[in-house]
Amino acid sequence: AVAERTDTISATSLTLALATAISFVAIGDAITGWIGIPSARYAVITALVVTAATLFPQFMEKLHGGFELGVSLAFVFFAAIAAGANVVAMVQIAPLLVVLVVILLSIHLVVLLGAGRLFGLTLPELVTASNAAILGATTAPALAAARGWHDLVTPGVLVGVLGYALGTFAGTAVFHLWG
Repeated sequence: AVAERTDTISATSLTLALATAISFVAIGDAITGWIGIPSARYAVITALVVTAATLFPQFMEKLHGGFELGVSLAFVFFAAIAAGANVVAMVQIAPLLVVLVVILLSIHLVVLLGAGRLFGLTLPELVTASNAAILGATTAPALAAARGWHDLVTPGVLVGVLGYALGTFAGTAVFHLWG
């Protein structure tokens, strides 16, 4: 059974979540401006948020509605992107993208199975980790819970969030190396 949701989303909780997020962005921008590396913006903001979530988990638990607000804004983003999409160009390039995705997922599978064998991981652990790596922190715990792997729900979230954080730092580093 899925745990009952005990948080309540209200105008106050949404405002607090939004104000907290804006504060992190403002502090991150101030830090990157102070150190003179504005292109490190997302890495600094990520470091701030991960640090705050680690040091102040009770405060972060009070931020109800952030996920719902994020999903709503993501829909606005997707609509704005879709409004300017060139459908003909998408259809022309789609076969190439399918080939690229097949290659990427095949390499992912080989690495996943090799790492699983090397570290003695179970199939549920590998599936949850793979889900977190490909689809992110929101779908990995849902998959684990749906399959009855309740001991993998929290690790699924943590691996997904760790992937987001490391990806942000790696992407920023690559930008600085090649930029």
